[in-house]
Amino acid sequence: MRPQITARRVLNALLSRVKGFSISISPTTKQPGKSNIVSSYIPSAHPTREDPEPLVRHAHINILPYELLTQVFLLALPEDDITVIRPFTRYPQLTLSHVCSRWRHLIFSMESLWKQFTMKDEEGSKVLGKRMLDRVMGRSRARAASLSGLTQFWFDRASSSAPTIILLGSASLPAMPVVMKNLGRCDSLALALALGEGSTKDLLSLFSGDTSSLIFLSVTTRGHSRTIYKDIMDTPAFFSSPHWQNLRVLKWLCESLPFPLLDIPMPQLGVLQVSSTITLNKDLKLFLSRSPNLTRITFEDLQLSATTNSSVTPFVIPNLHTFHIHCMTGNDPLDALASFTLPSLTCLALSSEATSLSRNYEALEAMVTRSSCHLEIFTACDSSFPPTDFAGYLTLPCMKPVRKLHLTAPCIQDRTIELLRPIPSTIKGRILLPNLKVLDLGKCSTTDGLLADVVASRRVLDAHAEVLYGGCDPPARLEELHVAFKLQDIRQSMHMPHVAVERLSHIRDIMGFNSLFEGGLAISFSFRL
Repeated sequence: MRPQITARRVLNALLSRVKGFSISISPTTKQPGKSNIVSSYIPSAHPTREDPEPLVRHAHINILPYELLTQVFLLALPEDDITVIRPFTRYPQLTLSHVCSRWRHLIFSMESLWKQFTMKDEEGSKVLGKRMLDRVMGRSRARAASLSGLTQFWFDRASSSAPTIILLGSASLPAMPVVMKNLGRCDSLALALALGEGSTKDLLSLFSGDTSSLIFLSVTTRGHSRTIYKDIMDTPAFFSSPHWQNLRVLKWLCESLPFPLLDIPMPQLGVLQVSSTITLNKDLKLFLSRSPNLTRITFEDLQLSATTNSSVTPFVIPNLHTFHIHCMTGNDPLDALASFTLPSLTCLALSSEATSLSRNYEALEAMVTRSSCHLEIFTACDSSFPPTDFAGYLTLPCMKPVRKLHLTAPCIQDRTIELLRPIPSTIKGRILLPNLKVLDLGKCSTTDGLLADVVASRRVLDAHAEVLYGGCDPPARLEELHVAFKLQDIRQSMHMPHVAVERLSHIRDIMGFNSLFEGGLAISFSFRL
């Protein structure tokens, strides 16, 4: 710990010496034959007050012990995982490389610093009206040169042993030729594309290069969806097969665009996330069946076709362990389960907007029985949930293995919480969720003190279990609790402080939580409108 403390003091001393000035770091001596890119963008020092203090000669940082220099270097590094390349601005890694020769050696020997980067336009996409047009036009060529030079510099030092992660948007267009030229040197390529009006075709032209090593693709959109979607469909290179053969992760985060890739086989795909509306029909089932290695699927707007509930043979996704289904108004995510057999499923999340009061809970039990799977993590989130409907989930026999439960609704009331009390007589002598260890509740509007009492009943020591549970096997001890209480309307109590109203609404619960926390239970709670 002593070197770290000393390093922090040294760093604070360095920063205090430049207080009132912009930081200026002298470049190291250029070596013959080396690129001039790095030394081309060095900020100059200038005083920020009229009477600057006299300069004091300090010892060079190179005389510090190497171990201490390393500690100072690590403290000075930015915490961001992604290197942001902006025109006319050298990013922190290059700035630090100019301090001393030892730091320069560290910069280029740490492969973790060269794993990913993104390019952003320093002035943004909108130009202020006060700026002269000729000034903007005059800087465009220099901006492009800056981005291209820094991008090539990054590629020259990127590690071939780790995936090359690149985030591209409209500000990246000047550097696209450099990116295209270097794609072939990437053993594993991860792309995140932010498509916008006027830039979609240029960004997707990347797929006309060597993208056979593509293993990760994330697509988001900004701007008019129809124009962007037309540009996507008018780019044949995007749909060619080579770069889909090794893809492992696909995230289509475009809420307003249809998912256009159902006809493309992706045999290595392991993770699929689709934010746009997608229909559970034969085309989607065929697409999923072509990806036998799928382990995680998220559908954020799944629609059910007219034939979803008909007597069709469920198809198997053998390795899927995590399945998130969200349905908009009028669709019940439980109905979608009739189409699947999931023998490896351990984590299931079901959420919906407004659905009918009649829910198909039997579909969940039937799917688990048919698949012979064991649910360990279960999430139910419904924005218009009647408070009694959670009983339909919690009383199912398939919920017995669940060790982590997350329930969210506009108003979770006493009936749901009472079901969690481990009393054998609750449901035909059966303790519900006997393996529950983590409980996460959103928008609780329960009687003050009830939740703390129920949680305490799941923290009983083994010595008292036989008496309390009438000879039945005691439930697992709850280890974590996360709860958001529904904040009561404070307009009727405007004379009281806001925080006081929050605490008065569940003061008994909070007092009980303090005791449970001292007993070793991990607890977090909050209040929400």
